[in-house]
Amino acid sequence: DVERSRGLGDVYKRQLSGIAHPLIGFDHLFFILGVGIICFLAKRIYVGPLFFVLGMSGGLILIIMGYQLPEVELVISLSLLLAGVVIFAWKKTNFNYIATAFCIIGLFHEWAFGETIIDQESSNITIVSGYILGLSLMIWLISSFSGLTFKKISKLSDENDSKVKISGGIIAGIGIFLILEDLENRIIPLIV
Repeated sequence: DVERSRGLGDVYKRQLSGIAHPLIGFDHLFFILGVGIICFLAKRIYVGPLFFVLGMSGGLILIIMGYQLPEVELVISLSLLLAGVVIFAWKKTNFNYIATAFCIIGLFHEWAFGETIIDQESSNITIVSGYILGLSLMIWLISSFSGLTFKKISKLSDENDSKVKISGGIIAGIGIFLILEDLENRIIPLIV
């Protein structure tokens, strides 16, 4: 009974870790906010973020299976740039394309998140499940809240609202900054 109690404590600890993770990494947080804005624009506030969560679950499976994804941090930075551009220059798009992009990008975001936990806890599926449950719930809540917030503050169904455009510009700017930082980290060692 003591062992079971300790196991539940570990699950709750990992759920809290999953909940806190997107709030700690600002690159991930801004992308998650971008997912919410894109889902608002696509009129899929509640369902849209689930595709990102689905992709993230796939990323966790890749980690557990031992697969390495290439250029994870660069892809995450590019995903911010892409999300910002999509928001800024919004044109009504077939949501299947957006859902597919969310799934693919989710693989990389979760790979970056999960890499830290899986090294420590990969042998315990209950703990990993607690982590992914907490993380998935938090991402869905943040994305949905972001979409609902933009629905409230924007003129009804006006994707050209300046608040939407400015938000897209900010997210794209963060992506550009992170891409430049990545390039700097690759170039400086070659010079020095």
